[in-house]
Amino acid sequence: QGVIRHVGPMTPLGGLGECGHPSCSAHRLKHPEVRAGFRDFIVSKVRDAVRARTCWWGPEGLRYASLGSGELLFDLELLERLREEADVRIAQICLIDREYETPSAGTRRALREFADWQRASAQLRRHEPAEILAFGRLADFFQASAEGGRAAGCHVFVQC
Repeated sequence: QGVIRHVGPMTPLGGLGECGHPSCSAHRLKHPEVRAGFRDFIVSKVRDAVRARTCWWGPEGLRYASLGSGELLFDLELLERLREEADVRIAQICLIDREYETPSAGTRRALREFADWQRASAQLRRHEPAEILAFGRLADFFQASAEGGRAAGCHVFVQC
């Protein structure tokens, strides 16, 4: 079906996925270096800022936004690496994808599993859970991210 999923009989993440279309240049199985390289680049920049004490986010945590989030597998992986390898608290996650405007059952499952994981991950670290906002249109995110808006002040914006 053109989707790569985390699978297994006991996985809590079976609803998460990412593009598996044969022509996708970021296809994890055909081009494993693409997503891994992108993820590692972002993590290294954030980790370097933490070590050098030059963080561009405040003590309340990092505000993350993802355009074209889809079924959220890559976003989950990236956010966990930021938490684990850079020791960063995630304060807000903005997810932007046309699929969220009228989400299918599969998309709703992915969003639910993603949100559940974010809450559990924050709880394990004794952090407040990240606020998660889903936008079905870029224009809606743009409006919410204007100065004084609920999604204002994004620190890391990715498109994958």
